[in-house]
Amino acid sequence: WLMNRGCFAEGLWKREKMRSEAMDLFLASGWLEAGAFNRSGEGPELQKREDAGASGAFIASFSLPVGLDLQDLKEDLPVFLRYSGFKYGRILPSSSGENADVFISPENPLPKFARTDFKKGKGLALGVGDRGQEILWDLSASPHLLVMGRSGAGKSSLASLLAAKAALEGWKVIVIDPCKGAPDFSWARKKGSFCGAGEFEKAERLVRGICSIMRERAEDLSSRGLASSEEAGMENILLVFDEFNGYISSIEAKEKGDASDIALARQNAAVERRNRSISSTAAMLGTIATQGRSAGIRLLIGAQRLGLKDMEKFRGGRAFYRSLGKVVLGSDSPAGVFQTSNLKEANRLLRSLDMPKGRGLYEDGQGRLEALQSYWAPKEEIEDVLSALPDAEPSVPGFDEAGGAKEPERLNLDDSEGEEEEEVVDFGII
Repeated sequence: WLMNRGCFAEGLWKREKMRSEAMDLFLASGWLEAGAFNRSGEGPELQKREDAGASGAFIASFSLPVGLDLQDLKEDLPVFLRYSGFKYGRILPSSSGENADVFISPENPLPKFARTDFKKGKGLALGVGDRGQEILWDLSASPHLLVMGRSGAGKSSLASLLAAKAALEGWKVIVIDPCKGAPDFSWARKKGSFCGAGEFEKAERLVRGICSIMRERAEDLSSRGLASSEEAGMENILLVFDEFNGYISSIEAKEKGDASDIALARQNAAVERRNRSISSTAAMLGTIATQGRSAGIRLLIGAQRLGLKDMEKFRGGRAFYRSLGKVVLGSDSPAGVFQTSNLKEANRLLRSLDMPKGRGLYEDGQGRLEALQSYWAPKEEIEDVLSALPDAEPSVPGFDEAGGAKEPERLNLDDSEGEEEEEVVDFGII
């Protein structure tokens, strides 16, 4: 009777020890009810249980009998939670082949919102995890980051906040959004380099300029026998490219018509220039993604929806995409975004979470998956905090002091019809 009801509220028991022992039995029986047992009928055995935050959440550590592994527990976890009446649970990365650490909560453990504190600590923090822990953008695990979310999910708010924190920590910040003009990054017009709506050619020149910096830094590091920008004390650079899915979707087909139509010919020539500019820029971003880490250059890509297939059409796109840690805000499908091995767990977590603005999942570059409530701050607060910083001086090759574009040295990253095929430059950065 007791095992089918789980009556473990503290006020219902006279003795805490008895309540705790009954809870232990209840958890063990839950796995058996879920079918998590070997051929001998042995299931996970509870080793310890520790409180983990508010709302009655805890971490239960189980030893696994021979013939039962972590994958079996992952398969049976939804049934275990349903039987035991817990709303949320997941097997933690600290689990091993013989032991499983399971975080369990009777309620959704994520906060409804998470406002950032600019005075608290350093680092590029993404938000708050299900155990109340702060989740950071770990640059060693995820050299670059993709923040995705449909309109209203909080994608641009998080990306703007990350870029602002980078600026506060002394990074050079460059913001590009030729599609919508990056309205959430208006502060970057004075505190960084900025490329707004309709400026497709300027976007290409900015990215090409960053490639020039990357090449120069690689040569400098090589000549000094150093392995990374950290050793050389080089300034970190964050290149933000917002609405990237809209940008690469701007490639258009040329209009068919009378070859003698001058107006049509000019229109098609403009379309071809834009298409080549977009393809070239995407290829250069791929070069930065795979080679810019040691040079202290990081990418922050914002998109409503960007999958591996979207990037495969560009040279180096597959390697580019795989270098990204990925934040998916909202209930959008993780298929084609997260690693295949994480899809089942990601979908299960999405079903167990309510989805207010700013909530979602984070998969780092090593495949670790976390649920999070992303940080946010009012736009006015971000601008006020950044007002203490001096206005940035243009320092990207190809731009003069007024921010005007000049044609920098080309880096041989374009494929041109009718011209000799050019080779992607290897800057020697791993």
